[in-house]
Amino acid sequence: MLIELSSSTVFKTQTVDDLLPLINKITSTYKVKVENKMLILEQISSSKISIINELEVEIDTMIAEWKSKMRRLGAKPAGLWSLDFDNGNGYFCWKYPEAKIAFQHGYKEGFTGRKPITESLLQFE
Repeated sequence: MLIELSSSTVFKTQTVDDLLPLINKITSTYKVKVENKMLILEQISSSKISIINELEVEIDTMIAEWKSKMRRLGAKPAGLWSLDFDNGNGYFCWKYPEAKIAFQHGYKEGFTGRKPITESLLQFE
């Protein structure tokens, strides 16, 4: 069972860094499973519609499970294998396999707007 944090949790960088070993482990497991299914999917003849559909459902289910586990940890899935953590002024953002939280972006910006976390932000923690 995962530790469940409130979806309204405001994170400090240290809190996110403490969660990242668990997040990386869970994400690695799901990433490998999804990649393995994708390899199988790529090798199947396009005439095998039922098998293709079954694999696509399995892939979608695995990704949904990963997202659900990340939400229970208080993270907001922002894309495949990437997460946002509310810091009260925007989001700390993470992408697998980053070992530490090092980037942030505003509430209205996405992953492409991410910038390195500045010392000025850390002084308010």
